[in-house]
Amino acid sequence: DQRLNLPELERFAAMCGFSGEWQTEYEVMCEVLKIPSSKGVDFLQFNRLVSDEKSNAYCSDEELQHMVMYLKSERREIASQLAAIRIQAGARGFLTRSQARRSAVEAPSRSSIG
Repeated sequence: DQRLNLPELERFAAMCGFSGEWQTEYEVMCEVLKIPSSKGVDFLQFNRLVSDEKSNAYCSDEELQHMVMYLKSERREIASQLAAIRIQAGARGFLTRSQARRSAVEAPSRSSIG
């Protein structure tokens, strides 16, 4: 949806060292930005937030690049873990949900043929 909502911005805040009550802080931030908290911030609002040197959310370009590299690395690690789980499940004979559904749909047609 091209917006950052409460949990997405909470992750950013944690990476910046925030450790307080995030929901309250988020609601205050949305009030200051004059946006509904249910809507979240768009790219321009986020950019304004992290570019304002007086803001608690200020980040240098280098800090933002470091965060992006960290998140990409984390994403690759999660993808690798998921792939390993799928391989293990396949080796043990477990079916994925989609494979199980396909088998259930195909099974009646096979029995009606034979």
